[in-house]
Amino acid sequence: MLKYKKTPEAIQQDMADWMNKDKSAILRMTDILEKKEMVKRMSVPGDRRKNIVKLTKKGEAVLKNFLKIESKITGKLKKNISKADYNTMVKVMMQIQKNASD
Repeated sequence: MLKYKKTPEAIQQDMADWMNKDKSAILRMTDILEKKEMVKRMSVPGDRRKNIVKLTKKGEAVLKNFLKIESKITGKLKKNISKADYNTMVKVMMQIQKNASD
């Protein structure tokens, strides 16, 4: 979701890289979201192999609602945890993730 805030549209391969998924998984997710009219797929001018995926108005509304719910949940989860403790936890979890992928 953080990527969307910076990039309202994305190339499918970039999405696969961001999400650490293979391109076929992104293709299946895009197909589902397109059928639900939440995203629109467009060809990249000059490169027929690439597609840009962009949220529709319906997709933007769903994302806005999701982000509101995410913010409430995150606030509850962080309650009574100092910023320093939270940052330490994030650092440790990132190291655990790195260790798992090595």
